[in-house]
Amino acid sequence: NIVMKKKEDALAIKESLSKPENLKQASKDLLKSAVYEDEVANGKVITYWIPDDQAQNLIPISTIVQDPENKSWLDIFNEKMTEL
Repeated sequence: NIVMKKKEDALAIKESLSKPENLKQASKDLLKSAVYEDEVANGKVITYWIPDDQAQNLIPISTIVQDPENKSWLDIFNEKMTEL
């Protein structure tokens, strides 16, 4: 069940963040709130709008993808969506 998987993942992240040694790394990786030009390099930035648990707000989630095959943005969008 997808909903249960998401809850399990959220709990695992919450438990991981409660450990001080993981908090510092998480603040660098998971909690980034911006993507800068020097981080993109030759990649493309794709933004997905994910609804919150109550489907009242859309949360923008951006990811940097590499496209060595020069696919269309829609093909890349659909392929990478399964990895979120």
